[in-house]
Amino acid sequence: MRGITGERSLARQLGRRWWAAVFCLAALAVATPLVGPGDGVVSAAQAATTAKSEDGTGGRIPYYEDRFSREGFYFRDRLGSEYKGAYIADSGKYANGYSEFANVAAALVDPRGRSDEELADLIALGRPEEAPAYDFKLVSLEEWKDYLRPEVYEELRADGVQNLLMARAMSFPGVREAGKKTGLHSEQLIKNELEKNRNGKAALKPLSWYTDRGPCEVCGEEVIEDGTPVFYTQEYGLTQQEQAQRAAELKPVDAELRKIRNSRKQLEERAHKAAKLPAGPRANERRVIAKELKKVADREESAKARRDRIVGRYKDIYSVRADTARGNLRRDIGKAREADRELKSVFPAPSTDCPMPQAQSLGRPQSVSAVRPAAFSARQAADCGDAEEQPRGGLDRGLATTPRAPGGIDFSRLELRYLADPGSAGGGLRYAFKAPLAASGENDGTTGLAGAKESSDAFFTWLGLEPSTFWVNLNPNEPDRIVDSRLGRTDAGRVLLQADLQLKKTTGELIHPDTKLGARYWGELSGDCMSFRTWIVPAPATVHEDGDELYILKSPLDVQMETQYLKSRGGEGAVSCPQQSKSVQEHNEAVFRRLILPGVVKAVNTAPEYAELRRVYLSRVAAQWYRELSARKATAYGEMIDKGDIDAYTTREKWTPRDTFDAYVRSYTKGEFKVTHRTREGDTEYTRTYIYGGVDFTSVPFTSMPADRMTERWPTLTRDVGRSLAQPVTDTEQAQVWLGGGAPSTAEPDTEAEARDGGDGGGGAQATDAGSGTLRWWLPAAALLAGLLGLLALRRRGRRPRVRPAAAPQKPAEPDHSQWL
Repeated sequence: MRGITGERSLARQLGRRWWAAVFCLAALAVATPLVGPGDGVVSAAQAATTAKSEDGTGGRIPYYEDRFSREGFYFRDRLGSEYKGAYIADSGKYANGYSEFANVAAALVDPRGRSDEELADLIALGRPEEAPAYDFKLVSLEEWKDYLRPEVYEELRADGVQNLLMARAMSFPGVREAGKKTGLHSEQLIKNELEKNRNGKAALKPLSWYTDRGPCEVCGEEVIEDGTPVFYTQEYGLTQQEQAQRAAELKPVDAELRKIRNSRKQLEERAHKAAKLPAGPRANERRVIAKELKKVADREESAKARRDRIVGRYKDIYSVRADTARGNLRRDIGKAREADRELKSVFPAPSTDCPMPQAQSLGRPQSVSAVRPAAFSARQAADCGDAEEQPRGGLDRGLATTPRAPGGIDFSRLELRYLADPGSAGGGLRYAFKAPLAASGENDGTTGLAGAKESSDAFFTWLGLEPSTFWVNLNPNEPDRIVDSRLGRTDAGRVLLQADLQLKKTTGELIHPDTKLGARYWGELSGDCMSFRTWIVPAPATVHEDGDELYILKSPLDVQMETQYLKSRGGEGAVSCPQQSKSVQEHNEAVFRRLILPGVVKAVNTAPEYAELRRVYLSRVAAQWYRELSARKATAYGEMIDKGDIDAYTTREKWTPRDTFDAYVRSYTKGEFKVTHRTREGDTEYTRTYIYGGVDFTSVPFTSMPADRMTERWPTLTRDVGRSLAQPVTDTEQAQVWLGGGAPSTAEPDTEAEARDGGDGGGGAQATDAGSGTLRWWLPAAALLAGLLGLLALRRRGRRPRVRPAAAPQKPAEPDHSQWL
C-alpha cells in the first residue's frame, strides 16, 4: 500500500475508465412505475422493498435521518464546504458537494486480510477536498451490524473482527475535460480504489452499499455483487424489474430487425448476381428486388418505430424519475444542512478564526480500530496548523438510529445528565444526555435534536444572565412583573412561564370539588376563604463531582406553599385571607399540604407536560456547577458568565411573556383553575378560592454523593457516559440510552500542569515524554513559567464576579422526592 501513487494514478485510472460513466445511467432502487401495467411495465410484480429491511438486505432509508445516509451527507457537506465546483456538461451548471446532480456512495468493507498498519495506510490516502473525492475510515462492527446480512455479521464476529472499513466517495460523471467526460460514478470510484490497493492480496470486498440515488445500471452490474445489500434514499432511473421488462419488450423487435438485416443482405447478394444476367432478365430481376427492398425498408421503418416507442417510454420514466429524485435530493440536502447546523449549535465550540482540532473521545473500539481514524483531510489555515473533520459523537449518531433494545428512544424525555470541562488540553467541553427506552413515546430524532438544543440554549442563558433574574410570576394583579425582560426573550423564560401556568391548571384539577380527592379536600377546610400561592423551586440536586466532571444523579423539583417559600428566604409568611384567624389559615394550609401538594409535586417531576421544565432545570443545575468551576479554573465558556449576552439564545417561537399572562388571565376569569366552592350556613356564604404563584430558580442547592455510593447505586454509569461520547450506549438494566458529544475548547491551558496532564486520562490528549535529561533543566523554567501564569490567572479571576449558589434552606419535612431522577 505504501507504493500507491496519488492523484496522477487516479487520473490515469479515470482516463482508462471514462467509458464506464457513459453507461451509468440508472439506479437499482425500486420505484413506482410512472406508466401502468397496460403499457407492459412491471408494477405490482416488483419484488424489492422500498423500506429498510430488518434482515440487512437493503432497501430505502430516509435521507439524513438514518445512520448510513447521514454518513453520506457528512461527506457531501465536506465537499460542499471546500470544493469550488465542477462544470457538469449534462446540466450546464457548476456543482459542488451540495449539488443534486452529484451522487454520494458509501460501502462497508470487510477488513480481513489487512493489518492495522495497512489499514492505516489506506485511511491516509483519502482525498475528500475535491472531486473525484473519496476517503476511508474505521467503524464499529456492532454499531453497523444492522446494515449487514445476519450470516455475514456472525461470520465476522466469529473471526474476531471488531471494526469495518467504510469507504465514501463522490464523483461527477458529467464533468468534461478537454471535451471528454472524465468523471466516474461514485460506486465505480470506490471499487477502483479498493482494487488499486490489493497489494498482492485479495481485493477488499464491500459487504453493504449506500447511495443517495441508487447505483447506476451498468456500474451496478460491474461493481455491486448479486446479493450485496444496497440502501438508498431516492428512487432514481429504472428499476431492475423495469430493465428486465424493457429487455423483454425489445427482444422480439430486435430479433425482427436482425431478420430484416439478413433479408436485406440476401437481396443485396441477389442483386449482385443479377448484374451478371443478360439485359432482359437483369431488368426484370432488378424490378423484383426493388419491390422486395421496399417491403424490407417498410418493415424496418415500422420495427424501428416500435423500438423507438419502447425506448422512449422507458426513457420518459427514467427522465421523470431522475428529475423527481434530483428535486427531492435538493430539498433533502437543504433540510439536512439546516438540521446539521442545529446539531452543531448544541454546546458549540467557542468562536475562533481557526478550525478546531479533533478531540480524542472515550470508548473507542479496540483491535483494528486501535488505528486512529486519520485526518479526513489536513488543510492549512493561517497560523492554525492542520484541521481535521470534527468527529461525530453519540448524540449525533443516536439521533439517526434506533437502539436494538426493546422499543425505541423516547426523545421527548431527553435530559442533560453529564458535563465536563477538563480544559483545552483535555479536549474541551464534554456532555452526555440520557433518554429512556420505551415501547411508545416520541422516537423521532428531530424531537431529540430540539430537546438537546433547548438544553444547550438554556445552559447558556443560565450562564449569561445573573441568577437573580431566574424567576417568573403569574399574578393577575401584576401584569408588569411577569418575568425579567431579558429572561423573557429566551426559551428558558418561556418554559418557566408556561410551566407556571400549567401548575395552576394541575392544582385546579386536583382540588376540583367534583372529584373524590377534591370533595375530600373541600370537606376538611375551615373558614370562609382559601387562597394559597404555590411556587416551583429546586429541591436539593444529588450530584457526583470528580474534579472537572459533573454527574447529575437526581434533580427533583419541589412545590412550596407561599408561607414556606417566603420563610425560607427570610421573609414573613403571607396572609392570603386576613379576615380569618391564624389557626384556621394554618389548618387549611395543612390540609392542602397533606392532600393536594404531593400530587402537584409528583406531576411536576413526572408528568409529560412538565418535561421541558425539567429539561431546562437540569441545564440550570449544570450551569450553576459550571459557574463554580469557572471560578476555580479557565473554562471554555467562562468569559460568558453574567455578561448578559443572550442574543444567540432568544426564542424562535412566535411568543412573548404577555401571551402566557393573557392565557392565564383567560383561564382565571373563566374559572379553569379558579375553583370556587360556595356553601351557605344561615345567611352567610362561604367562598374558598385558589389562585396564583410562580417559579423561582434563583438558587440551586446541591447534595454531593461520594464515589463509592454512586458506584454501588449505578455501577456502569461512568463507563456508559464515557463511551457515549463516541456512540450511543444502551443500558438495558436501567432501560435508558446515553448520548454524548463534545465541543473543543479554544482557550489556552491555565497552567503548564494542565497542558502536561491533559485533563483526565480518558478524553485528554497525551503529553509527549521529552526524556529525563531534558526535564532536569526544564523543570525550573517550567516552575517559573507556572508561577507567572498563576499570577495572571489570579488577576483575571479577580476581575470575574464569582457566583455561588445560595445555601440549601432548612426546610420542614416534605415528601421523599428521591424516586424522581
